[in-house]
Amino acid sequence: MITATCTSTAQSERLWSLVSDVERWPDMLPTVTSVRALRPGVPGDPLELGSRFEVRQPGLAKAVWTVTDCQPERRFTWLARSLGVVTAATHEITTAGRGCRLELTLDWSGPLAPLVRRVYGARVARMLEVEANTFAHRAQSA
Repeated sequence: MITATCTSTAQSERLWSLVSDVERWPDMLPTVTSVRALRPGVPGDPLELGSRFEVRQPGLAKAVWTVTDCQPERRFTWLARSLGVVTAATHEITTAGRGCRLELTLDWSGPLAPLVRRVYGARVARMLEVEANTFAHRAQSA
């Protein structure tokens, strides 16, 4: 499992508003090229259980992510499936002192998971660090 953690002096509600607005990630994160909600005719697809998004990131294959757990203002988990691998990513916010803590985790399972971990593990770890720090900085700046 890969984990990136960052603390922020921002209120958790502010941080959640950024983390949960996945369609705006390309505007906020250098690690995301595009996000498209897969609900034709429904712009601004809300982040909720069962929501699906097509996500493109530099150096990675396009992925379709499905939200499997969503606790508003606290966390969401989504899964992406490809041949031989399931990728699970969780974005969790907890209160920490006068601010909050963001923890991003990503893990692979399935028969090809060890290969994917070897090939992409270091790159994905760097991407998660950038994402956690960017979200925390943006939440504090607003």
